[in-house]
Amino acid sequence: MLTDESLAILSMACAQITTYPEHCQIFPPYSLQDALHGLPSDNTEARAQKIFDRLYLLNLSAYAERYRENFVPIVPDIDLNTYYNILPRYEYNPKTKTGTVRPIHYRLYKIIQCFLYQVEDGKEARSDPLVLGLQDLERYIANYIISNTPEYNSAPWG
Repeated sequence: MLTDESLAILSMACAQITTYPEHCQIFPPYSLQDALHGLPSDNTEARAQKIFDRLYLLNLSAYAERYRENFVPIVPDIDLNTYYNILPRYEYNPKTKTGTVRPIHYRLYKIIQCFLYQVEDGKEARSDPLVLGLQDLERYIANYIISNTPEYNSAPWG
């Protein structure tokens, strides 16, 4: 099972990316936007809480399925305000021609990888739109990290 903190970071990042993508310059895949359609869009914390609840239950369900355990579907109470604006504002560096890649970007990428690994055996998770959206977001985050390195930007095109 992912830690509550990891799920909180992932939830708040998804809420930020799908509400204010220009803030962090990570634009949400359509699949993630579709998966979160209908969630509050004017309140990032409320949106993040709904995402957290869904992620937690998907993770718990897949865990219980994998280890053949019964579980009580009770979502923990966690203060998501702690993780508000978890993704930093995008900053462009004209000298290196790159954006800012910070440790949180790497951590978010690993959290998504871990979550996808945790739920891959769950019947419910396999076809859940949020899981499919996170699979696409995983690629978007990797692309963000790679394309904002000086090595990538100095490599010839074609």
